[in-house]
Amino acid sequence: MLSYKITSPTDARNDFFKLLDLVVENHQVYIINRRDSENVALIAESDLVSLVETVYLLRRRAAVRQRCGRVSNARYLRRETLLQYWLLRRRLRTR
Repeated sequence: MLSYKITSPTDARNDFFKLLDLVVENHQVYIINRRDSENVALIAESDLVSLVETVYLLRRRAAVRQRCGRVSNARYLRRETLLQYWLLRRRLRTR
């Protein structure tokens, strides 16, 4: 599970480049706590891509299970999921 720390916009602004380095090097998520609006998360791109891929794969697998009605061919599901994962990673690398 990703850990996170909370900081204020002022502190984030004062040490912005140091904060960016901490986020990338330590895979640390920082929540920037805003007073009158929704908070903002500062997360490394590699961590975000990993989270998006995981969510995509879990949703895809659930959709396949639902379409099949029941899981009778687990090998097929694993193969299809791995293929989808490979295709998604390939698409993300070409951007």
